[in-house]
Amino acid sequence: MMNHKLRMLVLKHLSQGPRTGYQLIKEIEAATGWRPSYGSVYPLLSALLKEGLATAKEEGKRKVYSLTRSGKDSFAEFEQQHDRMIATLQETHKVMSHLCNVDHDPFFEQFISHVGHGSVPFNSILKPGIRFRAELARLADQGLLDAHKKEVVAILGEATRRLKAIKAA
Repeated sequence: MMNHKLRMLVLKHLSQGPRTGYQLIKEIEAATGWRPSYGSVYPLLSALLKEGLATAKEEGKRKVYSLTRSGKDSFAEFEQQHDRMIATLQETHKVMSHLCNVDHDPFFEQFISHVGHGSVPFNSILKPGIRFRAELARLADQGLLDAHKKEVVAILGEATRRLKAIKAA
């Protein structure tokens, strides 16, 4: 993961209150599934201290880090950029749907909405969904999608029926 992303994750978690480096690592891992190394978190915390974005207080053998006013302002600026990016994604989706004569995609809209609020929806099914779309793309690339369109439509229809049955149960 790029250092800028780690920086934003650390600022986000520190914006929620004081944390030790170890707590930051555990929280980031729990939130993202990615475990940043000690060798990346602690140098970053040192940099935040030097930049005046964080302070550290000794509590026994541990250092507890907190954001300064400048650190909170820096994270607030990032959040504003994030909100603008989400709005741009939503608008781009609407325009592209219209240009391609495609109905709006509630899955994409739901996904972007959740990402805008800081969560990843459908996390447990995201990878299988991506693999499914990749297989469709491979069929199209090999010229097999048109030849097997009825089968693909039947598979999608069956999956849709089964999902609706879950909702009805």
